[in-house]
Amino acid sequence: MVKLLWIFRITSFLVLIASVQVFADKKLWSLNPVTQSEVPNITNDIWALNNIDKFILRSLEDNGLKPSQRADRRSLIRRASYDLTGLPPSPETVNKFINDPSNDSVAFTKVIDRLLKSDAYGEKWGRHWLDLVRYADTAGENSDHPVEDAWRYRNWVIESFNDDKPY
Repeated sequence: MVKLLWIFRITSFLVLIASVQVFADKKLWSLNPVTQSEVPNITNDIWALNNIDKFILRSLEDNGLKPSQRADRRSLIRRASYDLTGLPPSPETVNKFINDPSNDSVAFTKVIDRLLKSDAYGEKWGRHWLDLVRYADTAGENSDHPVEDAWRYRNWVIESFNDDKPY
């Protein structure tokens, strides 16, 4: 038995070494050191609000494309709300955002912060995690009886997303 265990360990170690060598030979981007990319020069610098936008705009220009028009505030808040919470924004929230005298960037940052702090954010994204781990409140099969205290795990996952706990 001990001999078999040693053979298994040695084999596992050799497989690990071989796989590391295969990845090293492929020059995967994730195994290379991080380098500073040079920000490209662009012609339409009014559209680009930051350096990431400049990279996107360069790619669009290289392919003969133009960026879409900026979304108005009403469309922007609806997109953000559906993306982050899966729910439409309330009329009060929309009106508050539309009438916010701050510039677009500051006003939108406030909206995003508010959405990330909402319970609906954790409920939407926690649901994906719970689907992955095959969470259910009931046992299923023939009896389908409730699983006691299963809700504690569900609530913990939702709270973890809302508290921004790392994986």
